[in-house]
Amino acid sequence: MVMYIQLYKDNTAIGAAIWFFVALFLLLVLGWFISMLYYRSSKQMAFVISLAPFVMSGLLTIINQATKGALFDSMINFVVTAMGFSGNIPNPYIGSISMLLISVIICVFNYLLIRRAQIK
Repeated sequence: MVMYIQLYKDNTAIGAAIWFFVALFLLLVLGWFISMLYYRSSKQMAFVISLAPFVMSGLLTIINQATKGALFDSMINFVVTAMGFSGNIPNPYIGSISMLLISVIICVFNYLLIRRAQIK
């Protein structure tokens, strides 16, 4: 609750409950997605999946330097807007809707991964 209050300067229990439920649901769905990726992949592909965050962070850094910081600025602006911090008063419900939308998109990919998965 403290993190919610510090982020949104809001002290309502309903807003905090909704925001935390959606945030934890997003983390659950993301963990399920990563587990399904590992489950459906071979040993070589699991190695590639494990290295992908490091390679992507390096590539993003190189692209950001090539664009003179425009990439990270646009990414930060997108996250600020999606989480509801773009106005004068932060809106936690915009952040909740954004996280819920991302969760639904990841659930679609989870369904595609689990649809024809063989039991090992």
